[in-house]
Amino acid sequence: DRRRVRLIRCAMLEADDIKCRYREVRALLPESLAELRPRLGEAGMKDFARGLELLCMMGRGAEPPLVFMEEAAEVAAHAGEKMIYPVAKAAYQISRSPNAEAIVPFLQTIAAVARRLEEQKLLQGYLDLVQELLERTSISIHGSHATMPSPALIPFLQVAPRLLGELNIGGLKRWMAYGIA
Repeated sequence: DRRRVRLIRCAMLEADDIKCRYREVRALLPESLAELRPRLGEAGMKDFARGLELLCMMGRGAEPPLVFMEEAAEVAAHAGEKMIYPVAKAAYQISRSPNAEAIVPFLQTIAAVARRLEEQKLLQGYLDLVQELLERTSISIHGSHATMPSPALIPFLQVAPRLLGELNIGGLKRWMAYGIA
């Protein structure tokens, strides 16, 4: 039966199945997978592996994948397993801009944000908000694409978990828009 084969495959996901060249990540991966197995289903494990590979291949060092490994289970616990890969993809999108310094602060605060929001839809709204802030505040000197990082992104990421204790996602969006204006 196909479902049983998939479950066995998920349970058998090993560190060697995940492509990552960083020694530090490879060293901690077996322990991380062992901690995640009881907490995530097949889809969650697959999304974790895909997300980790994406972060490893972006070429920004071992720290982003290591932080992702620490935070992924917490994100899944509060916003659902379906949000593991979108979090990694959002970090990847940040890396494709002049805002690479914001990748680690983004990943370090995402579990706290997920705890505040507690829903997949709301966390996706937050990821969209981060992308909007990045696009609207990154500086372009020569035209259509940003060439300098957003001066607002890292401070926003650092205060977002605390603000979400006081505001809903709509209030956070209005707060952000007011600050940009």
